[in-house]
Amino acid sequence: MLQLTTIFFVISLGLLAVLHYFALEFFLYWKFVWIDLLMHFFGGAVVALGCFTVKDFIREIPVRLLYVVPVMSAVLMVALLWELFEIYIGVPAFEPGFGVDAMLDIISALVGGFIGFVVGHSIRKL
Repeated sequence: MLQLTTIFFVISLGLLAVLHYFALEFFLYWKFVWIDLLMHFFGGAVVALGCFTVKDFIREIPVRLLYVVPVMSAVLMVALLWELFEIYIGVPAFEPGFGVDAMLDIISALVGGFIGFVVGHSIRKL
């Protein structure tokens, strides 16, 4: 039986995908700079919820992997990989302000990841 965390994860991931599609389709990332931070925040929350979902499907995973440090480490790893992906696809890495933008993106993902952890942890207790 699906857990509530898995349902939240699937809905959040679907919503993130749809929002990302429309942001690209209508050039919203370039028109409104703050949307990028919002999407990184939301992405961090989705990754954190995804950690709880993995536990729903692989029962042998120790519960200690759902503590704050492992979940936030997963969020940080995905955020760093996403920044590397942005460099790979040609987001200007050597323009002025890229380092600040990357750090803000990672911080935003970590804040979102913490919110996702709190939500996932709260739902697991129900």
